[in-house]
Amino acid sequence: MEQSQEVHDVLVMGGGVAGALAARLLVQSGRDILLCAENEHQSNESPWAWIGPLSIDLLRQVGVQLSDIGARRIDRFRFFTSDLNRQTSAELSSDLYLMEVSRLARALEALLCLDELGHYRKTTVAHLSPKEEHVCCQFQDSTTCRGRLMLVGSSAGRLELEKSGLISRPISRAGLWQVEFWGSIPSNDPVTQMDLIMGLDEGQGYGYRVESNGLLGLGVCARTSRRVHEEIMGLSERLVRQNMVPERWRECIEFLEPVWRPAGLSLDMESHVVKRALLFGEAGGFVTTFSNDWVYPFLKSAQMAAGVADEVMEMSNFQDKIREYDSLWRLALVEYLRAPNTDLQSLTPLVFVNQQVANKMLSAMLLGKNF
Repeated sequence: MEQSQEVHDVLVMGGGVAGALAARLLVQSGRDILLCAENEHQSNESPWAWIGPLSIDLLRQVGVQLSDIGARRIDRFRFFTSDLNRQTSAELSSDLYLMEVSRLARALEALLCLDELGHYRKTTVAHLSPKEEHVCCQFQDSTTCRGRLMLVGSSAGRLELEKSGLISRPISRAGLWQVEFWGSIPSNDPVTQMDLIMGLDEGQGYGYRVESNGLLGLGVCARTSRRVHEEIMGLSERLVRQNMVPERWRECIEFLEPVWRPAGLSLDMESHVVKRALLFGEAGGFVTTFSNDWVYPFLKSAQMAAGVADEVMEMSNFQDKIREYDSLWRLALVEYLRAPNTDLQSLTPLVFVNQQVANKMLSAMLLGKNF
């Protein structure tokens, strides 16, 4: 006898902020969903991240306010040369905030749990099987469920589709290795500031330092795992000499594991639509080519995937319709995701002598704006 299964309109594979947003949007539209959050942490989600006006607008649409995620407005921005001998201030045309990623995920999941149509499960997917009439999902606890459509937002979900032969493993032509460390420092300074260190890794990488009322973060992006380790060790030594990071951090930083950020991966993927499934967020490779920003691309791709899923729920045969997702996300995100249309390495020296160039560089790195 066939085992009974939970039946939902849409299965959302992948927790994190993107999956929680997609689930919340579908519930708001009256759809019965199951959000499955893997026990593993999303690999592209840092503990802290910056969030701009585009992301803030998306979150407000589903009832999440800045106060819900403990957002801290970044008050001051500075550029430094790699040796820290030169610096200059820069300004953004829009407000930027520092947020704790886990608080955003919890805020979205809490809203989801308030509605009868939102079902949440924290487990790991063992097997995905898209069929003619539905998608079947088996979990590691041996339970199963099915839905008319599946939204895949995690790398684990994408891997299951690869195992099933439904998609091939994407190869990104761009990307950087990243290491970062966050910790507390004895400070009550209410000003939140971000420092960007240019010219690392022969001009192909960069570093960042964020300080906010007792919180301090340090990170570096470079082309290889070996180089990113060398750069953050060298940068931390220089920052210690400038009293910009605690000396005790050097021991912690030495043992950090680099993470590969497949920046621009979405632009290299042939399609984000497979049989009864759409790829968004981490699964879709929605990370910017230049700055490795993932917050807005994750959220925007989740919004568009949820919109397509909601639109096709009343259709009996919707495979051709969901293929429109590929053109929708490209229209909305391709400019944000691709590298700026200029030689950034040659522009870096101008950052320290030209205020307009400094402001444009800051907007390119933090807001995804092109030159």
